[in-house]
Amino acid sequence: MALPIFGGITVFGGPYPEKPAGMFGVNLAAEIALPSEIALPIRNYGAPTQAALQEGIAQAIERLAKGEILYAGCKFGYGRTGLFMACLAKACGIANPIEWTRSLYHPKAVESEEQVEFVQNFDASALTQRLRELHAFPEPERSAAQKSPPM
Repeated sequence: MALPIFGGITVFGGPYPEKPAGMFGVNLAAEIALPSEIALPIRNYGAPTQAALQEGIAQAIERLAKGEILYAGCKFGYGRTGLFMACLAKACGIANPIEWTRSLYHPKAVESEEQVEFVQNFDASALTQRLRELHAFPEPERSAAQKSPPM
C-alpha cells in the first residue's frame, strides 16, 4: 500500500507467518508467537488500546524514516492488519482511511464493527505531528512571488 510520506513509500501486509526476510515486522496477532520488531498482540476481530497502537505506529514511523521496509500482519492479513494500515493512513492525513485501505490494500481490511469504530475514533494527531517533524510530507508548491528574493 503506497503512502504519501517520505517521498512515497510502500508498506506491505498479509499473514504474519509469511513476512519476507529483510522487512521489519509488526505482529498484530495474539495467537502467533513469532519474532517481530513491533508486537501488538490483538485478539482475532478485536482492537488494541489507543495507547498501544499509537506507540506501535510511532515505532513504525521512526523505522520508516530510516528507510526500513514495513510488513504488518496477523493470522490472515485482513482485519487487524487492515486496522493498523488504516490508522497509519489516518496519521498520514488520509481523510477516509478505512475506504482508502480497502481500495489500496485489501477489500476485507478492517473486518469487525469493533475495528471500524476503533479506526473512526483513533487519535492520530501526535503521529501526524511527528511525521511533520520528520519532514515526511512533501513541501507545498510555492508561488513564483514566494520563491523570488525580496528586492
